[in-house]
Amino acid sequence: MGRSTEPRASRQQRRAQGAASRRRAQLYLSQLRWLEGFSADGGWYVASETGPPLVVDGLALARARRTVNQLRRDHGRDLADLVGDGDSWYAATGGALDHLGRQARGEPVGPLGERLPRRVRAAALALVTTHPPLRALVEAGSSVWLLHPERLSAALAWMKGRIASLTALAAGAGPAELRRLLALVELAREEEAGVDALLALWRTDVPHPQDVLGYLGPL
Repeated sequence: MGRSTEPRASRQQRRAQGAASRRRAQLYLSQLRWLEGFSADGGWYVASETGPPLVVDGLALARARRTVNQLRRDHGRDLADLVGDGDSWYAATGGALDHLGRQARGEPVGPLGERLPRRVRAAALALVTTHPPLRALVEAGSSVWLLHPERLSAALAWMKGRIASLTALAAGAGPAELRRLLALVELAREEEAGVDALLALWRTDVPHPQDVLGYLGPL
């Protein structure tokens, strides 16, 4: 194969432009991070935050739709690299915005997880059917990871192997505890052994299971 005849300066400029485009796409995605949340007590709790629920109104939804449209128009190739299947991501994002819009208008809506791919939705339903005390945690996770169903699939598989521990931790969990539980599940993706050690700690040394959540922050 012959060497490229494209001038070196042109190749460097093209790579720089591609890197800049990718950074802009990542910035836009960060502006949509608030969609990774769950409904509880009449509010929308962003999983990566610790404060009060976010006010989701028409202005926030319109701004998010503009961001999604800009990604679609200007960063299709970047998005495929950053989120995988761009079409599935657009569909999930659009579904989440539609759901939140209806909720903001006071219209009845079901769990956001109902918009998951059928296979993942079935796995979540099976888990809460056999272990009802985990319903709040599974529904919160199904909402938070709606845009990342592969992460939810991994989380559900991890939960299945730790039913007793998670059931005790999830008992009576409110929004703050659910945030910390989701952080625990997310942490297990990178530090499974460490999380298992933490779970073992409270089983032997912590009088109140919820106390273990005090070690954790948001996603």
